[in-house]
Amino acid sequence: MVGFRFAEPEVRCPAPLLASNDAVRRYIKQSEEEWAKSVATNDASVVRRILAEDFVWVLDGRVLDKKTAVLEAAEGPGPFLSNTPDYVHVRFFGNTAVAQGSEPWTKTGGRRGKFVWTDTWANRAGCWQIVNAQDTAVASTGDRKNHGISLSQTFVLLLNRLCCNRPFDFWLSLPCLSRFDQCPKSRLFRPTALPDTGAR
Repeated sequence: MVGFRFAEPEVRCPAPLLASNDAVRRYIKQSEEEWAKSVATNDASVVRRILAEDFVWVLDGRVLDKKTAVLEAAEGPGPFLSNTPDYVHVRFFGNTAVAQGSEPWTKTGGRRGKFVWTDTWANRAGCWQIVNAQDTAVASTGDRKNHGISLSQTFVLLLNRLCCNRPFDFWLSLPCLSRFDQCPKSRLFRPTALPDTGAR
């Protein structure tokens, strides 16, 4: 008896077939903007379309595949209120395109920051999709911990640094303030009580 092998169904490309690099560039930029904005919604249709089945995503130390990316997108925006790219640059290398951009975001509680990212797109039989992505989240200056030190206290730390001749990375550990009375200028500049930074 002759064995028959049934052909596997062809996976249809969810992305449009594009004829020129200019059309591909426009599509990539539009798709990157749609992906960015979808971070603040629960619309997973964008990542389903633009991510390849063997997609790998490095996101702040985590490594995700397409399945995980789609599931997390469908779960909702979490703390994100908005996320919109401020630029997207696209460069072509044969059947590969590298997109690099930045996305300022806003979260609940007034927290702000941005993603700085690089996405690698591959053309497989005319189907352009992302095969690899790397994102780094950067908090804005206002969101970074200030260790509870006021401007006046920072001024005292500067004086203390000059007095005790300590390097700048000693400021927040405050090793010199405990011996402030030993400094020649200590009688002129005495610090107020500083908060405990938890530094050893």
